[in-house]
Amino acid sequence: MSIQKEIISGLPIFLGLTKRELESISQSVSFTMRHYKKGAVMAAADDVANDIIFITSGWFEAESVADSRAYRIVELLQSSHTVEPDKLFGLNRHYRATYCALTP
Repeated sequence: MSIQKEIISGLPIFLGLTKRELESISQSVSFTMRHYKKGAVMAAADDVANDIIFITSGWFEAESVADSRAYRIVELLQSSHTVEPDKLFGLNRHYRATYCALTP
């Protein structure tokens, strides 16, 4: 099994797929691995969601700000996480939160 198949097989969105299905996906879909430094923004609020972002290791925060700007919510999260996959489809295709790496 290649590194791509090993990584995607552990992601919640691919749970339950057979080895053959994972192989088919890894051959037909391009996956790009990115490594972020501490403090790097992985996706910013209001950016257009053109990709599915899978966070496979480390800690990160998701910061959401109210439309009125009266308050903000910061969530501390750990991998494995898929960043707002619903934003690829539908009426609002922009990220709601800003995702920032807390660990490399």
